Amino acid sequence: MTDISRRDLLVGTALWANPALWALAEGAASADPTFPGGSIRPGDVARTAMLHDAVILTMLSQGTPASIRHLLALEPADVLLGQALASGVPAGTEKPQPDALRLGAKMAAAADALLQPMLPTNTTERDACLLYWDVATMLGSSGSPGPLKEAIPMDQLRGFFEALHRRLFIGIHTLEPDAEDIEGWIERIVAWDAQREGMSDRYARALATRDSAEWRRFVEEAGFYSVEDPYIRLALAARKGAVTSTEASARLTASQPACVYAKAMQAAIRAAS
Repeated sequence: MTDISRRDLLVGTALWANPALWALAEGAASADPTFPGGSIRPGDVARTAMLHDAVILTMLSQGTPASIRHLLALEPADVLLGQALASGVPAGTEKPQPDALRLGAKMAAAADALLQPMLPTNTTERDACLLYWDVATMLGSSGSPGPLKEAIPMDQLRGFFEALHRRLFIGIHTLEPDAEDIEGWIERIVAWDAQREGMSDRYARALATRDSAEWRRFVEEAGFYSVEDPYIRLALAARKGAVTSTEASARLTASQPACVYAKAMQAAIRAAS
């Protein structure tokens, strides 16, 4: 792994800790994929980012049926929100779901089937594992989750995540409230804000302790994320629009994923096809 600079870390992290992605992840955190729903949970950023990559590569793949490619291009956000349905809809709320949500649920379920057995059974360890998966995913967008060239103080990292949080909060302040339960709507927004503040602190702490035994166990030894993985290299290029459909199709066929994130991405892509 190569060293990365402070600027690369912050820019790369921002790509996956940005308001748009967090809004999708938080929408998916609720069993009913509406916003505001549940707050962000450890693992939601990694899961949403992985599905986002899978959606892009599925659209590019010439082996994907035309109807699926059209649906992904038309409603990509709804496909990502469909991950909320992967674990099933709560009893009493069953109703026909739009095609985009059902496709997202199918892709997420395929990825979860690979990811879930890797998680610790202990709740505390499970949360720690998912938290470090999120951080590894954020860092992967910088081009390398390697060691930092310079230390970043904890308070600055916390402030960085808090700034991202405030950007999202400002972005949704005009969201149409629940007219039938305005007080409840306000209470949920306040609770969401408090939970997000706690997650900002947890992400900052995880970023500051990437030399810990937990990082080595859950990320490095587990082989969760590698920027050298052919699927991830392809996804990074696809995010920038730097790969054609023909090239993406050839690379998807000629290579096999090696790290956990990429294998889950492949499972989601195959589920869509």
